[in-house]
Amino acid sequence: MARGLWPSTDPVGQWVSLGAEGRRAQVVGVAADTIHRTVSERPEPYVYLPFEQAEYAERVAVVLRTAGDPQILLRTVSDQIRAMDPALPIYQLRTMQQRIDAREQSGNLIVLRFFGICGGLALFLSVVGLTGTVSYSVGQRVREFGIRAAIGASPADQVKLVLGSALWMAGPGVAVGLFGALLLSWLITSSVRGLDVNSPMTYAIVGFLQLTIAVAAAAVPGRRAARANPLAALRTE
Repeated sequence: MARGLWPSTDPVGQWVSLGAEGRRAQVVGVAADTIHRTVSERPEPYVYLPFEQAEYAERVAVVLRTAGDPQILLRTVSDQIRAMDPALPIYQLRTMQQRIDAREQSGNLIVLRFFGICGGLALFLSVVGLTGTVSYSVGQRVREFGIRAAIGASPADQVKLVLGSALWMAGPGVAVGLFGALLLSWLITSSVRGLDVNSPMTYAIVGFLQLTIAVAAAAVPGRRAARANPLAALRTE
């Protein structure tokens, strides 16, 4: 703020008007740039005003810089505050690292929930779509299944045919989905800490799950194909 308002003048001693009421305040010192909310934000102009109890009836944050491990000094800080005012409540006494980790975990949780909901919705749509597509395909091939049964195809052979068709449809989709997930994980890894984008086991499990769902989605149509009646199928033409 000092660089913006007084680029070539000593800001100490200057006056500024604050807020809509035009409250005037005199500059008595210049603090270094700082960030207050997240570690990724850009420093913004801030004004530090005299501490007035009437204006700060709510919670007040006090930041202490230590030369050693701050975790060790938490109890000392609490004891010192109690010694000054035993009735003064203390909330969220923690180190800066704990505060940063808590904020990052909160942001990570929002991201994980969002992608979890999207993933669950995509999984539901894939199951419904695949089941409908395989059912329609089996319905269109009733005569074919009847002829296969008439010339000696066993129910197991009919089921294998339906399952093979389902896997043939789901395979390319799973491959494209895994490739897209890999690209997306690389894009979001900079904003979500602790994300392992190089775990082949994760992609293997997801791919296996998708193929298992494809087999499950083809189970009902496959069972219908296995029960195909050759005479009934031939009478459909």
